[in-house]
Amino acid sequence: MTHYQGEDIEFQIRLKSSNQNELQNLSQVERMVAYFYTHTSHIAKFSTDPNDGYQNLIKGADNKSVTACLQSADTKLMSGPLFMDLYIKPIGSNIEQIQRKATGITIETTPIKEETT
Repeated sequence: MTHYQGEDIEFQIRLKSSNQNELQNLSQVERMVAYFYTHTSHIAKFSTDPNDGYQNLIKGADNKSVTACLQSADTKLMSGPLFMDLYIKPIGSNIEQIQRKATGITIETTPIKEETT
């Protein structure tokens, strides 16, 4: 999927459970953090903890997903394949989960976005 610099990109992250030892819903999660980037020189940071200075991940009504929007202020500084790093800290557990995923999104360069704010 192609998006262009300066576009807002809405996204959803869903918990998937393939066996009984995995997280079943967000009530089992103490904190979730997601980083989105095409290059590590600019990272858009999101979290379920609104007090940490990151953009907010909003828990879905199904209690198995979070949603947010990658803002144009971030995407206008990105170009290339978009990656996501996901950190999950379960409640009452020292086992933290960290994953890096390709999102399937490519952000194409749009030179005119340098002229707009």
